[in-house]
Amino acid sequence: MATQVRAKGAKRIVNTVKAHPTLQVLLLSIALNLVVESLCRRNFLGGLIALKNPVLFLLGCAILMLTLSPALFFRRRGFVLGVVSILWFGLAVGNWIVTGYRNSPISAIDFAILPSTIGIVTVYFKTWQIILIGGAILLALAGLVVLFFKAKRHKPVRSAAAYTMLAAIGVVFALMTLVRATGLVSRTFTSLAEACRDYGYVYCFSCSVLDRGIARPESYSSERMGEIAEKLEEHPKAPEAPVQPNIIFVQLESLFDATRVAGLEFSEDPLPNLHAMREAFPSGFLRVPSVGAGTANTEFEILTGMSLDYFGPGEYPYETVLRDKTCESVAYNLKAVGYGTHAIHNNTATFYGRNQVFPHLGFDSFTSLEYMQYPKYNPIQWCDDSVLSAQILDALISTKERDLVYAISVQGHGKYPRYEVDYTHHVEVAGIPEKDQFSFSYYVNQAWEMDQFVAELTKALTIYSEPTILVLYGDHLPNFEFVYDVLTEGDCFQTEYVIWANFPLAAEDRDLDAYELSSYVLSLAGVHEGLLTKLHQNRQRYDEADYQQQLELLEYDMLYGSGAIYDRWAPYEPTQMRMGVRDIVITDAVQYGAAVAVMGENFTDWSHVWINGRKLETRVLPGYMLLAEDATLESGAILVVSQEDPNGTTLSVCPVYVVE
Repeated sequence: MATQVRAKGAKRIVNTVKAHPTLQVLLLSIALNLVVESLCRRNFLGGLIALKNPVLFLLGCAILMLTLSPALFFRRRGFVLGVVSILWFGLAVGNWIVTGYRNSPISAIDFAILPSTIGIVTVYFKTWQIILIGGAILLALAGLVVLFFKAKRHKPVRSAAAYTMLAAIGVVFALMTLVRATGLVSRTFTSLAEACRDYGYVYCFSCSVLDRGIARPESYSSERMGEIAEKLEEHPKAPEAPVQPNIIFVQLESLFDATRVAGLEFSEDPLPNLHAMREAFPSGFLRVPSVGAGTANTEFEILTGMSLDYFGPGEYPYETVLRDKTCESVAYNLKAVGYGTHAIHNNTATFYGRNQVFPHLGFDSFTSLEYMQYPKYNPIQWCDDSVLSAQILDALISTKERDLVYAISVQGHGKYPRYEVDYTHHVEVAGIPEKDQFSFSYYVNQAWEMDQFVAELTKALTIYSEPTILVLYGDHLPNFEFVYDVLTEGDCFQTEYVIWANFPLAAEDRDLDAYELSSYVLSLAGVHEGLLTKLHQNRQRYDEADYQQQLELLEYDMLYGSGAIYDRWAPYEPTQMRMGVRDIVITDAVQYGAAVAVMGENFTDWSHVWINGRKLETRVLPGYMLLAEDATLESGAILVVSQEDPNGTTLSVCPVYVVE
């Protein structure tokens, strides 16, 4: 009897749900939120953990309900609900995969940088994993096709749909007002990973979609910006430097001092040269905007002097505002006093869209991996940093004037192998948790090799004929969670920097935010150009609240406001940036059987031959002679060589060569 009662009760519940589409959407939202939060926390009970904060959990449910409710307008309600649910589930699964090799969760901006990451997908995934992911996507698409044809057709419930959407919007806005007014959520995310754990993935991802750029500060006005401009001009300048030096920044991928990790023992010093430099030259901790990932954002803060605290959560300005807008930068500031400006990166030019962004930051040239000869690669196929020494020296000698060189390293990049790979064990490490044994040992040895590159570079600069300042720093900590909680010094958002020079340098040790570093270095070189530079160089004249307010106002006005600080005219024009500092030229071309052999200068592995406007299959021979397959050379033929990234994007084309 009791069983029959329970069965009837269950049937009534099912019938009630079937009869009320709004209730279906509500229940699906709750179930989907539980699944999404479990995957976000990489814990099967993660959804239940999220219930510890019911207000924030309900906020996530309301957001999901808002995205699901349009299904009620359609006859194929089940199909639309399936599409939206699969999109959220796929996002959560993708986030679960991505957070396995980096600390930062998937945000909206990741879809913008997706094209530039296709070329490195094999670094993170094995072939069978790529096939499995592709199969899962195809299976999901096939399921949706079946659902489209098999799903029951319903009469659209437009009034219910409208009321559901309005209710969801009302709940979202009410809960948003509540959680922000009570301080349950912060208006800015210092760490997107921590924010997702604290506030829920659905809420944080939605913020990354809607909250972009810098919100207009309440105190923003032309008059206020005029006051700031006057105050900045009144600031006393630091003493001029006795010499005008070259300035080199080297951003070392994922580099930090592993001896800061409690409980580890090393067979020898993993960073002997950097440790010696920190004892002899100005150094300190550098607070960076991300951990485990986010190279381009540390780069942005260093180059511009802007803080990412005022941008949207998870935002990369390289992928948003800087694609079509110039920005005050250390490069523009040094160009104003006669410097040449060069960027160098031993990875592809299109990664984070640097080939499009760097002209908006004032660089005269950009030497990416596609312009480097004889690069070597580490066991997981990132280019060794040893190639950078020659590239930096080439940039310095490419101009008569003093130079800014901004070099971005890549050797220390993950995904670190979780199994033994073939590499030279320079340093043995004991005390590593078992699951990180192979990966952290591999990382430490890559860091040792990066330290050797630093030694080679400083040796070359020691005897270089021009005075030079070299700034070395790590962009963020590597993605090892066990490290973050056991640091003996600093925290997981602090790397280290050191400022080396081949001449006497009067400076002091100090801990800095990343957005302060370039202005500090400019002060050592006697350079005081730039409004942000003036603000940072005179930080001690402000209390912290006033300093941060002026920084926020300057950032907003320069990038999103009226430009009142510049009297409403933009002071910077994009540079006509060249790719590479060495000319790529064709000197001769001859028929070679069924192919055409092309001789010239400065060809690389990314050089491609074109004859009469047709791109040919190109092989690079020893000595960097190019062989264009299945081609015939005729008098008057027009040849060019293009440099292309691994995805086929043309970066530059050499001067035309006409066959006589």
